[in-house]
Amino acid sequence: MPRIRSGLLGPGPGTSLIVHGRALPGSDGDDVEHVRGLFAFGCGVSHQVETALTGPIAAMDGTGAGEGVNRETVGVSSSLQGEESGRPSPSSKETPVTATPIASRTAEAIDTYRTGELTTLGADGTPLTWPTAVWRHPDDTLLITTSLAYAQKALNVRRDGRVSVLFSDPTGSGRADLPQVFVSGTATCPEEILTGPGEAADYWRRLFERQPHSLGYVRAPGRWLMDWYYMRLSITITPDRVETRIPLTEQLAAGPVPGQDPAQGTETGSGPLGADLVARFPSGVLGVRDASGAPLLARVRPRATDAGFVVEADVPEGAVPGKASLLVHRHDEHLNGMHNALVRGELHMDGEQWVLVPSKVIEPMGAGNRSSAVRILRDARRSTNRYLERRGLDRPRIEWGQFQELFSKSSPA
Repeated sequence: MPRIRSGLLGPGPGTSLIVHGRALPGSDGDDVEHVRGLFAFGCGVSHQVETALTGPIAAMDGTGAGEGVNRETVGVSSSLQGEESGRPSPSSKETPVTATPIASRTAEAIDTYRTGELTTLGADGTPLTWPTAVWRHPDDTLLITTSLAYAQKALNVRRDGRVSVLFSDPTGSGRADLPQVFVSGTATCPEEILTGPGEAADYWRRLFERQPHSLGYVRAPGRWLMDWYYMRLSITITPDRVETRIPLTEQLAAGPVPGQDPAQGTETGSGPLGADLVARFPSGVLGVRDASGAPLLARVRPRATDAGFVVEADVPEGAVPGKASLLVHRHDEHLNGMHNALVRGELHMDGEQWVLVPSKVIEPMGAGNRSSAVRILRDARRSTNRYLERRGLDRPRIEWGQFQELFSKSSPA
């Protein structure tokens, strides 16, 4: 049975996945997470929603808002469809796993990063990447949480626990010299809803320190609108591989990919699907798979051509042709101004170079105005309700007092 708990037990070595409940039908919801900076990190709320919350509360009580922005949020249960497909999940084996120890300097780098890029495997095997906040436990397991409304990453993990995380964007850390850190491992996500900080207090405390504007969402009137966001699912990653790479600043200092400035598009001016969007960012995060099907990640400087995005210089070792994706994202020094989008497609060899041929672009959603923010909030609440209803659960009570007390003890970092 699914459980609701106000705290979070600290993970220990040997944690294994047990999938609770039966599979539920639904449509592909892998794309719904890529919203215009909406709640991308553990506690973050986008500027457009922040603006709406500072206006009259009555603005949130209107009727007739459409579901177009997040219509696919029905997909929060969609990847459960994969659980009944019969495909074995590596995470479903109850074999104890111990985290690979992380060297002290590498651990310090991980702790300094404000965000990491998490990749899970979609129902069709595509590596799907989201920017997210990550907490490293003393035993070197990694903690990530997600809300019920945007639970796709959690549902993916329950179907296939192979994941990877790349720490590559030093924005907000004050450390341009941070090495990039790649971590791969096995993730677990119990069918348990968390409604308070509990033993994850350190995770939340650091988020509040790094994102001071979050106070508006744990006290009235913000809490009246945001209870759904504090209904969390926890994902615990047990690393089995850790490697460091050169800092992103050094990688970008090498200049444009030889032969073309990525921002210029192709010689014909047309470019592949998503070229204009990708050109707004100096680099992206390529998600691919190795021969075993496990996800790999690397920062790349894609070069737009008529055939697709050429990424030969930075493709991770061990990558094989097949399903792939390219994430572009940014945030400011205080984990606000979030923006992300994903290009999905196929990676293949063209002569001696790797090319990502895009098939779909999941662009940022929302118009950036108040009505759009209201609609997104409504859809998030509906998605949360569906998650609870399909599991026969009542709406839980959020431990607001615990969150506010924790925030009051935090200081900006």
